[in-house]
Amino acid sequence: MEASEQNDDYPMIFPVDIRKVPKSLEEIVRITKFNKSEIRLLYKGFKQDYIQTLSILVRGSTKEKLHWIFRFYDISDDGKLTKQTFTTILRSIYDLLGSSMFVHQPITDENIEKHSALIFDKLDSHHSGTINLDDFESYCLHDVQLVETVEFLSSNLV
Repeated sequence: MEASEQNDDYPMIFPVDIRKVPKSLEEIVRITKFNKSEIRLLYKGFKQDYIQTLSILVRGSTKEKLHWIFRFYDISDDGKLTKQTFTTILRSIYDLLGSSMFVHQPITDENIEKHSALIFDKLDSHHSGTINLDDFESYCLHDVQLVETVEFLSSNLV
């Protein structure tokens, strides 16, 4: 779709005059540790994944967004989330945000494990030790505050 074209089903959310001259392939090779073939492959995958992700997060239904979140959390890519998965995710979030964000409770391995166990136990309603997409979706859709948060965050992406 050209910049001047618009899908009438959705309002235009991006400025029409988005222009950024990309760095040359040679410059990217020079400043990274990738060769030309690797950069081309990464770029193709990045374009496709980024556009699909943006489409889901900005214009997707709540279920589509929850599916995306589940796939994002499914770091093993096996369709299941485990208590260890939640511990890894929480540790990453805490590392990303930094300790200054959590003044009420110090960030320790013990607190991260307790927090991840608390979240996991809420989602693992069958006590099977894993959470599949249906479990995740069912729990999330019945939590009004969580649904509102997902919708609020996606409405503020652009």
